[in-house]
Amino acid sequence: DYLSARYQLTKKEIMVFELLLNGLNNTSISMQLNCSLATVKTHIQHLYQKLQVKNRQEAICKFLR
Repeated sequence: DYLSARYQLTKKEIMVFELLLNGLNNTSISMQLNCSLATVKTHIQHLYQKLQVKNRQEAICKFLR
């Protein structure tokens, strides 16, 4: 709820972000969510734009603050 309210993330983006926080790579995320690797990469790019970060590590650090 916090993420969707503050950063206007979709439910799918939140699901991807939670899996990122758990240390999964893009391939594992696509298998977990039963979607293509390209779809996962698109969700991650949208996450980066909305969180205003450049990579996974920055996204995780922003979440932990």
